[in-house]
Amino acid sequence: MIKYLILIPLVIFPYTIFAQEYNYKEIVEWAKQTFEENDAGASYIIEKKGRQAYAIHNKLIQEKVDTITTPVSCQNVIREWLSFFRSAHIEFHYMPEARRLMAEKKNQINNAKEQISNTIEGNSLHNKYLYSKIPFIELINEHTLYLRIPSFSGKEKSKIDSLIALNRSRILSTESLIIDIRNGTGGGDASYSEILPLLYANPIRVPGVEYFSTKLNNQRMHELATNTGIAIRFGLNSTAEEMKKFQADYDTLSNHLGEFVNLNSERVQITKYDTIYPYPKNVGILINGNNVSTDEQFLLEARQSKKVKLFGTTTKGGLDFSNLYLTYYSPNKDFVLVYALTRSLRVPGMVVDNIGIQPDFYIDNEIPESEWIDYVNEILNE
Repeated sequence: MIKYLILIPLVIFPYTIFAQEYNYKEIVEWAKQTFEENDAGASYIIEKKGRQAYAIHNKLIQEKVDTITTPVSCQNVIREWLSFFRSAHIEFHYMPEARRLMAEKKNQINNAKEQISNTIEGNSLHNKYLYSKIPFIELINEHTLYLRIPSFSGKEKSKIDSLIALNRSRILSTESLIIDIRNGTGGGDASYSEILPLLYANPIRVPGVEYFSTKLNNQRMHELATNTGIAIRFGLNSTAEEMKKFQADYDTLSNHLGEFVNLNSERVQITKYDTIYPYPKNVGILINGNNVSTDEQFLLEARQSKKVKLFGTTTKGGLDFSNLYLTYYSPNKDFVLVYALTRSLRVPGMVVDNIGIQPDFYIDNEIPESEWIDYVNEILNE
């Protein structure tokens, strides 16, 4: 289960002003060795796919290493090598290129918004879903409320909590609730903590995670314990009590180098709430292929309620190996490798990575996206 960090905003990385000369073979070897020795899912995937398949993959990649002539081509070769393992919670960036693409994408999104807004008429709720960057609640009719959550980012938690608190009585007095998390960003589990009690109908079972203990991986816990490094970078501002817990976890991990460590006393957390509310009686959660990470953790928990059904298309599938960490190559931090520190205790019994979570009600291509909300509303209130 994702507890601290999921999003890796590229805006935090420094921009390299001057052109650099790189030893590309050295960079590839650094990325390969760092990932193999520290990623929580590396050995699992190698064993699952087979060492022969891994050897063939390495040979094919090695043939491309000699052709690397630019930082971007180096980035692309390393990304191709990483693709052997999984499609999410694994990244490699040449930062000057990443920043350029981010600026380009931002311009494309702004242009697309102007074009789309002129083509969609008579559906203000769909427009609001497309363009609103903040969570909101809107009454569809006397039977149904619509709750839009664009992101479970830790920065959005206070907005989500405030929205739920302000509209709690409305939610608990309305028969049906649509929760729309399409095109989510992942984030942190705490961001949906105020939503789950409203959906609750029976105990929620959540398998925990195990941390892969290495000196490099444990550095993250040390920085959280001392409010340095990654804690400063992400503005976590841990309390003294939290720092004490991080320090205890760091000490435990340091005593078990090379092992997977469960930092909790239980392998499965069982959540029980005091109240099962009669309303909302029916809950539909809208999802699509862009939902990943914390979005999927929310779905695994929410769908355990007998009230909840998922609508849309299969999610992306990136949750089994999580709690991201990043490490840099070169003094200027021009290259960054992002990998996972933990593996879920669901694995291998219930795998999400590269498979995703399927909806209970698949919404096919014959139903325009602008009509998805209406479709769910009709199903919930039949």
